[in-house]
Amino acid sequence: MSAYNAPSADTLSALETAPSMFLVLSPDLYILTASDLYLQATRNRRELIVGKHIFEAFPDNPDLPDADGVKNINASLQEVLRTRKAHVMRFQRYDVPDINAPGKFITRYWDPSHTPVLDKDGNISYIVQLATDVTDQVILRRQLTESVDAQAASVVKFDALNSKLDLAEQELLSMNFNLEKEVDQRTAELRESEENLQAAFDAGDLGSCSLDLKTGRAEMSPRYRSLYGLPLVGEITWEMVTAAVEPEFLDEVNLAMFNAMHSGLPVNSTYAIRHLQTGERRWMRVIGKVRKDEEGVFSNIYAVVMDVTVWKEEELRKNDFIAMVSHELKTPLTSIAGYA
Repeated sequence: MSAYNAPSADTLSALETAPSMFLVLSPDLYILTASDLYLQATRNRRELIVGKHIFEAFPDNPDLPDADGVKNINASLQEVLRTRKAHVMRFQRYDVPDINAPGKFITRYWDPSHTPVLDKDGNISYIVQLATDVTDQVILRRQLTESVDAQAASVVKFDALNSKLDLAEQELLSMNFNLEKEVDQRTAELRESEENLQAAFDAGDLGSCSLDLKTGRAEMSPRYRSLYGLPLVGEITWEMVTAAVEPEFLDEVNLAMFNAMHSGLPVNSTYAIRHLQTGERRWMRVIGKVRKDEEGVFSNIYAVVMDVTVWKEEELRKNDFIAMVSHELKTPLTSIAGYA
């Protein structure tokens, strides 16, 4: 490593206990230390990585031909070294070595950023790599997308069955026996598909909803109703749903509904609500697709909802920590130790 104004041992010790996941790197990209939470997330030990180059300690997973973690992380770090300014990345898959199984890697997705800390002469003393582990979030989002696609496939299958029934009515006298047999079979298949889909929703703690765009009436699963604090039985209208939405997000939610109703755009919104029964503030993620009626008019939205409060609060906490680091690193070491 080349000469640079390295952080003191006290500074590194204070950073190790801060309540976030990060590495501390020298300007030559050698690991100076890591926070306790980062070591937990990567299932590693500090003495095994300190002193190593970051890409020696954390190489790409050789079992992934298209792995781009090293390339993208390095590009971000080089941007920081060039500009001496913080750089925020997109979600990045970057598997970590499994120290308990040499040659094997643990799947990890991260929300990384790099922040330089400058010495009194304006030179980089060290770089803080803040890396929030979003593996569970990415995997669950993928499962959510698959669930929405499965629901859409069920709707298409149901439409196809209705078309067959219309045709069968015209030929009822000649093929009544065969038709009844086919209807029974298809009904059983549809019931099984719906049961499988509901099981997937239950496993992912998801609620489901079908909204009639013409009447504003909604058919909701019990989980959807409970997330908003809506009555568990009885008719639900769009106005009852929006009554739970926090005022600052109401225009965004109504715009998403307007675009779906008039343009058929898919719904993909994250917003805060106040539970109608408890008053608790929660964050909801709603994803839905629009269906046309037989006249080609957008008539229904089929959607799923999930409670993303934990993820959203982690994101807000991360942003607060980045802001804190940017401010605190310009103040005496006691400020950092006090935060830890």
